[in-house]
Amino acid sequence: MNQEKPKDEQKPHNGKPVIHYILVMFIAAFLLMALSMMMHQRTTSEGLGELQHSFSAMQSLQSHQEMVIELQNALNEADDQREALEETIQTMTEAQETQDLQMKALTQLYILQQQYLAGEYDHCRGTIQTMETLELEKLLPSQKEYSVPSPAETFQAIKAELDALEATEAEEGSGDVSRETQG
Repeated sequence: MNQEKPKDEQKPHNGKPVIHYILVMFIAAFLLMALSMMMHQRTTSEGLGELQHSFSAMQSLQSHQEMVIELQNALNEADDQREALEETIQTMTEAQETQDLQMKALTQLYILQQQYLAGEYDHCRGTIQTMETLELEKLLPSQKEYSVPSPAETFQAIKAELDALEATEAEEGSGDVSRETQG
């Protein structure tokens, strides 16, 4: 009988430590699951924070890119305007140079007329030579205003008269030489 009692006592005693062990294991598993869940939530929160940071950085980068594109477009427009202004300046400079040359041609024509009227035919030939060398006679306007001959016509008329005078002088000079030879 003594042997039976210890067996009965051992059974209930053996059952309690197993329940305690299972209970401790369950609590430990629960704590580990809770800890794992908290760590997972923390990792997820950090990942979401990094994603939000990356997203805001991408938005900032995109706004900077849009600003760069706008600035590039503004720079292209400014370059186009600068080129247009340079072309305008070039055109105006060329027009000014042409006007200056036309003014010089008209001034030379005026000098030629004054020399012709004064009877300074040698000076007239020098002025004509200068105008032809600089090609100023081509810049003289050929349009008539009112009943006055155009500057180009005036130049040609004076030149033709000087050529005729020169031819007359040459004939007279050769006539004088032939008379001297005969006499």
